[in-house]
Amino acid sequence: FKADHNQITEIPYDFSLLLQSYAKTKITLGHNKWVCECTAEINNLNLLVKVADVENVTCSHGPSTEEIVGQMVSVLDPFTLCPPSAEGRKKEELLQVVCLVLAVVNMFVFSKLLYDYHKYKNTGKLPRIINWIPFL
Repeated sequence: FKADHNQITEIPYDFSLLLQSYAKTKITLGHNKWVCECTAEINNLNLLVKVADVENVTCSHGPSTEEIVGQMVSVLDPFTLCPPSAEGRKKEELLQVVCLVLAVVNMFVFSKLLYDYHKYKNTGKLPRIINWIPFL
């Protein structure tokens, strides 16, 4: 499918999905005036894999025009096109803290398991928690 050297500025979502659904289809989209925005389909990495002339797919304008004009779409930083909101940053930081806490808890549980296994192998004694479980 060839659509290079035209005046195309964007690709509809449904058409993008159609192009992505064909396994061996290579498309040429270079030398068009692409609008690079946060929700533009031309930024979809699954679509860019199908583009044969990806080095010729460049932005002509977008939200911060000076920064992205002439840049290849494949090398654009997603945070340039879609900067996270302050609320989004707070949520991401909270999730990172939760992940860190869960990682520490997992390390504690795993080390306790190794300690109990080592103690059982050397002394034959089961951990105290076994006494608290009535049906084992």
